[in-house]
Order: sequence, then C-alpha cells, then structure tokens
Amino acid sequence: MRSCSPGPAWVLALLACLPLASTPVRAAPPDGPLDTSASCTESCHQGLTQRAVQHAPAKRGDRCTRCHEVAEPGRHAFVKPGRDVSPMCLTCHRKLKPGDGTLHKPFADGRCTGCHEAHDSDHPALLKRSATTLCQRCHQQNTDAGTVVHGPVRDGQCVACHDPHQSERVALLKVLPPELCFTCHSGALQDAAGRNLPPTRPLYEDESVLRHEPFAEGRCGDCHLPHDGPNPRLLKAAYPADFYTEFAGEEYALCFGCHQEQAFSQSRTLSATGFRNGNLNLHHRHVNRAKGRSCRACHEPHGSTQPALVAQAFDFGSKRLGLKYERTETGGSCTTMCHSPVKYDRC
Repeated sequence: MRSCSPGPAWVLALLACLPLASTPVRAAPPDGPLDTSASCTESCHQGLTQRAVQHAPAKRGDRCTRCHEVAEPGRHAFVKPGRDVSPMCLTCHRKLKPGDGTLHKPFADGRCTGCHEAHDSDHPALLKRSATTLCQRCHQQNTDAGTVVHGPVRDGQCVACHDPHQSERVALLKVLPPELCFTCHSGALQDAAGRNLPPTRPLYEDESVLRHEPFAEGRCGDCHLPHDGPNPRLLKAAYPADFYTEFAGEEYALCFGCHQEQAFSQSRTLSATGFRNGNLNLHHRHVNRAKGRSCRACHEPHGSTQPALVAQAFDFGSKRLGLKYERTETGGSCTTMCHSPVKYDRC
C-alpha cells in the first residue's frame, strides 16, 4: 500500500525553511555619549516603570542622571551604586536628613533600597513589599490563632504609630502615649469580634472623672501590649473576660500586679481592704462564691464619676444595668439591680 506520509527528505527541506528559535540577546548600549534629553523609560528601559507606584524621576525618564552617575564621558554606562545611597536620596528628600533622635537601623546605614524600590513598586511609598511583610522581615511578631492582634498591626499600618526613618521618641514612636493611643481611641471603635470599644479620651480629659492611676498618668503600657498578646484587649496579664468567674489568683494576675491578693482571698480582715462590714471582707464575699463576680462586674478599668472606680452601669447579658454607689466616712452604700440597697460600715 502506498504511504501518504511525506518522506524524510521532504521533511528536512521543510524544516530548513522555518525560522529557528533563538535565545534573546540583551541589546548592547548605544554608542556615543548619553543623551540626557531623551526619555530612557520610553525607549530602552520601559520595564522600569510598569508598576502602579512610580518614582517621579523614573516616570519622566529624562532625569536618570539625578541618581545615576555616568561612568565616563562618551560612554553609555553608569557607576554601580554602593551600599550607602542616602547622600543621593537626600538630595531630594531633604526633610529626612538625619537628626539627633533615634534612627531606624537601615536608615542610619543609608540602606534606603533595603525597604524601597528605586523605580517602581506595587506598594505605597515605593515599598518593596507590603508594610506588614516588610517590617516582619526584621521585627518578628509570631502571632498564632489564639493571639489577639492590635488593629494597626493586623492591617499592616505600622507607620500609624512608628516613624520608619527617625524619631526623638523611644521605639521610633510618632508621639508618646497617651496621645499616640488617642489618635484612634478618641472615638468609638470595635474589636476584631465586633464588640464595642468605648472611647477613652473623654474620660482622660473630663475633670469630673476619677481616673485609674496608670490611665491618669498616660501609662497605657502598664496594662496593655502594643502589638499582640494572648489576653483580651491586649492586656499584659490574665484578667477575667466574663461577668461570672471562679476566683483564682492566677486569673487576676493583671490586677494583682498592683493590688494585694489578700484583699480578695481572706474572708475576714481589719487591714487588707476598706470594703468590709466590721471585719467581714466584702470583696471576698463577691468573688468567692458559686458565681463569683469578676472585677469588671463593679469597676471601670479607666475611670468613673463614682468613687473607687465603681461603674455607673454594667453589662449583664444583653442588658445594661445601673449601679449607684455612695461613700461615707466609715463605709458606703450600693444599689444595683442585683440586690436592694445595702450599706456597709467598717466600724
């Protein structure tokens, strides 16, 4: 039977007529001196300005010699930048000139291109990566599924609190607490679970409010961590999250960093607490029971218009219940929806 397939000679002849694939060869630089009036990025170097954020001199393409030094006259070649590029960058970015404060290590070493792209980037401020990824290359925060993460950290907004180049304040902070914290916590916020976070600035500025000492002195870091942590509200140590909780000293580690545990563990005392009827310790009576009340049941952590940081109201399930407390010279009285008016007297 006669074959319809082309013979070997015919195939070879056909292949000989087809163009052969070749390895791309990098074009040689143009001969002669550099034409500084031409746009480099519109001719040979188009790939340098294709991403969303573009360095202004690179975008124009005719200001390359602001950053790149020609190797020698009459030759289209440039001197390779060294490790320290800050003198070159500071010719335009004069406001970043190093001062007497704390300098970010890459900035102090002149390694601007350790964080920034020179020509274009997919990220704001010509960052090489997203802010979170970029910062975590050096500043590991090691968060896991059980960790509470501060909103700015979670959203990659490190520069909301820190200056990336230099600062006159510790940890490159833009301003010191509590003003730093109030940049966000002046109004109502919500945590990651959708729970409301009441604004704290009004409490700080209201002269009629009796404030918790660390809060009154702006020492937010005494109780809270700035980045992430294992406890609710970024607290530095354990604190009961629920209204009812079984009393255990380790559950109140945050409070017992300043307050004496004996004020809650001793059923009778004449010195451990002023909240007592005779020698009957009323703190102990509240927390050591089948449904022990946590600190949050009666007290505000930041400030209150009532003595002893006693809250004016508290959350109980879906309800908001009022609480009225009056202090006397030797005791006081308390009225809540939990019980009828009760008085106590240390004498």
